[in-house]
Amino acid sequence: ITPLSKFMLLRVLFVEDYRTIDLTGMSELYQLRYIQIDGTRDYVHLPTQIGGLQQLETFDMRRCASVPSDIVHLPHLLHLCIGHGKGLPDGIGKMKSLISLRGFNLSLNSLDNIMGIAELTNIRNLTLIGSMVRHMDVLCSSLGKICANLEYLSFDIMGSTDAMMGQSPPPR
Repeated sequence: ITPLSKFMLLRVLFVEDYRTIDLTGMSELYQLRYIQIDGTRDYVHLPTQIGGLQQLETFDMRRCASVPSDIVHLPHLLHLCIGHGKGLPDGIGKMKSLISLRGFNLSLNSLDNIMGIAELTNIRNLTLIGSMVRHMDVLCSSLGKICANLEYLSFDIMGSTDAMMGQSPPPR
């Protein structure tokens, strides 16, 4: 089988059956714009660093075992979909280009990342999952700073969201 790194002009990578492809060379595909890993029975193991994917715009990694440590440094990433059992590395506030973030787990992300939501000034679509955070005031403050741009906000949270009801409404 030809190594993935040989497909230098590849722009779309859709992996449906992980057992047939070795993803270790993925970070060398400089032209890659879209990655979706789907349809696998087991979670896929990605390279630990993908900083070479500077043109990547969409990354659907719901079926991946972990998040690459340098994902927050991808300058053109517009759409990111994460699976339930993963948190992001610290520095989510650097992901200024993000328009859509699905699967942000409140239980598994750091306080720094919850505060960093406020820095996502281009975000339009945000899905929060997990269980209620003890830093509800920080979450509400972050959401208040981006609410003018949000078109879709979804909570898939175990526990009660009543703690948000006591917060001040966002500024107009």
